[in-house]
Amino acid sequence: MNTYAAIRSRGSGWRQFAEALLSGVRLAADRIQLYRQRSRQRSSLRELDERLLDDIGITREQALDEAGKPFWR
Repeated sequence: MNTYAAIRSRGSGWRQFAEALLSGVRLAADRIQLYRQRSRQRSSLRELDERLLDDIGITREQALDEAGKPFWR
């Protein structure tokens, strides 16, 4: 009997617990992916030259301010 079947056979309380746990794990994985994406984007922003910064319409100071933010903000 696999784990899901074992949980399911024990009643809805266990099933709700398992679904809530899985939902929490998915939420955590999504949050980690977002944090990694922010970190990569801010690192790339820090490395842009003046011409590229001008193309996207921000100053070096704005780029450095954004790049200096912690990944969770």
